[in-house]
Amino acid sequence: MVVLQLLKNKVADKVIAKLAQYSLNLQHSIIAHYVESPAELGERLGSYKGNYYHIDMTLEQMLCFRPLPELANYKTPIANLYLTGAGTHPGGSISGLPGRNCALMFLQSEESIAQKIQDVGESIKSTVTSVFQG
Repeated sequence: MVVLQLLKNKVADKVIAKLAQYSLNLQHSIIAHYVESPAELGERLGSYKGNYYHIDMTLEQMLCFRPLPELANYKTPIANLYLTGAGTHPGGSISGLPGRNCALMFLQSEESIAQKIQDVGESIKSTVTSVFQG
């Protein structure tokens, strides 16, 4: 454990030194830092081998193969069940793109909630109109 902590600190020092080349007084501005290994990240987040992208970012796991070809369009064989997150295209990070892409796919589906809401709204409008005009 001590060796791991020393290695993490060494990596952190290298990263900070590199960033300090581009930012004045960076090293003096840092009050504290915390470094987490992939194993520690995996344990904390429950991610496989600490992979915050859920699955490897390799060619066979990219684009139409993410997470696998049968599920690459965010739809599953289960009606109204969609996939999103770091395991779907284009992968993890803070872009929000997997959620956006999944939402667009959902809204384009035949049974989209937007259409259901519109149908319910029309039904309520029709009922209210008939009650007050009838």
